[in-house]
Amino acid sequence: MKRNKIILYSLFLFFFVKGNAQNPYTNDSVKEKLETALENFENDRDLRHATFGFCLYEPKKEKLITSRHKDVSLIPASTTKLITTGAALALLGKDFTFKTYIQYTGKLTQEGVLYGDLYVIGGGDPTLGSGKLGAMPLDSLLADVVEAIMAKGISQIKGKIIADVSMFKGEEDLVPANWTWQDMGNHYAASPSALTVDGNTYEVKFKTGTKKGDSTHIINVTPDGLEDVELINNVTTAEDGSEDNAYIYASPSSKKRYVAGTLPANKDNFIIKGSIPNPPKLFTEKLKIALEKRCVYTDGGVEIRTKNTSQETKEKKKNILTIESPPLYSIVSFINETSSNLYAEHLLKTIGYVKAGDGSTAAGIDIVMKYLQKINFDTEGFQYADGSGLSRTNVVTTFQQVKYLSYYMKQPNFKEFYGSLPIAGQTGTLKKMFKEQPAEGKIRAKTGTLSNVKAWAGYVTTEDGKTLCFSFVINNFSCSITELKKKVEIVLNNLIYF
Repeated sequence: MKRNKIILYSLFLFFFVKGNAQNPYTNDSVKEKLETALENFENDRDLRHATFGFCLYEPKKEKLITSRHKDVSLIPASTTKLITTGAALALLGKDFTFKTYIQYTGKLTQEGVLYGDLYVIGGGDPTLGSGKLGAMPLDSLLADVVEAIMAKGISQIKGKIIADVSMFKGEEDLVPANWTWQDMGNHYAASPSALTVDGNTYEVKFKTGTKKGDSTHIINVTPDGLEDVELINNVTTAEDGSEDNAYIYASPSSKKRYVAGTLPANKDNFIIKGSIPNPPKLFTEKLKIALEKRCVYTDGGVEIRTKNTSQETKEKKKNILTIESPPLYSIVSFINETSSNLYAEHLLKTIGYVKAGDGSTAAGIDIVMKYLQKINFDTEGFQYADGSGLSRTNVVTTFQQVKYLSYYMKQPNFKEFYGSLPIAGQTGTLKKMFKEQPAEGKIRAKTGTLSNVKAWAGYVTTEDGKTLCFSFVINNFSCSITELKKKVEIVLNNLIYF
């Protein structure tokens, strides 16, 4: 009997020591370690003027483990995309696709002459012509469209090529109203269009000088055919090894674009990216050229229609080709992994169009807010101003974020939602954080970045297999983003031991 007791006690010691070997903290000290890390973070000299919030939440027990300033409304930057992508999966369905139609009106003769117009009906597809997620690159797409038109027997068009972009609201709603002047004109603030083309971006290639203050020269602009872009170059040369600090200033539809700021010295092919002012026009003009190369000529030029006329509504259009996007779940994954603002704004407008027949930012916001209220999301102190988080009008509390993340764990689309989030040290916007650190591979989270704003919100898998929700949002810090990330890593590495 005594021998059995000794054996049982030995087994107990073996498993106790083994379990604690995996976890450098005892259960009693885990929270204490995190609290100390948070206290050190709050007292950091670089954060003395900052405002931040932190929450760690256990969804299974519906229990707040610990927090700092959990009810303070903060600018969340791109963690706003958690709301947009989650709502899109819930309201549109994970297998939803965007459809672009090539159609025609009028009479087609036996000789192949179309006495009518060729239509490109924009369906709000953010991937169109991008070559991303399985979507065709623009040149290949145009070649397929031309083949389909010719296969229909059309050899001449006695009318126009018309881009119908009425799905999304027009000039007054090109971008969310509260985006800043410094952002508009740059690639990350490209305007969503019912007929978006290859991310609605163009590239400007610069040659810089050899020393600080030298002028720079624009070598070329791609893609070809951007007659709607007139660049005024005020960019100068900065020190060798400095960062890209050049911005393109323009209102969304303006032809004239001012490029200002600095670029590093001794660069022969330095590329910055801008937002295309009129993507539908670019698409239709490129289509016209592609048709002419195959000797299919158009008499009437190209036209962009933002509203359907009463006559157009009566005309019966005949379909030539339907271009279908990749499924929504893959688009959501792309949004959260790369933090694409354009794709997120497309989702918001599409939610408005599908659910309310109104493809505007305001309609999308209204539908998403109703969805949040339906799931009992506490909207006090919450502002949702766009789909991407580029607007500094967005505010949220860290407690609101963890409660939303907890709610989503019980939803049918959680697998796709969770799978869309970057993995610490491995993928997306978290690829360079937590490398060879305890949290590598154990955190999946959306990141957010604006000037003086950094945010992380998502899920952590603990050493014993629990899934916890966390949110960490910092506004108005004084250090560099690189330095702030190191401070945040110290805090978040503690989460895996709960």
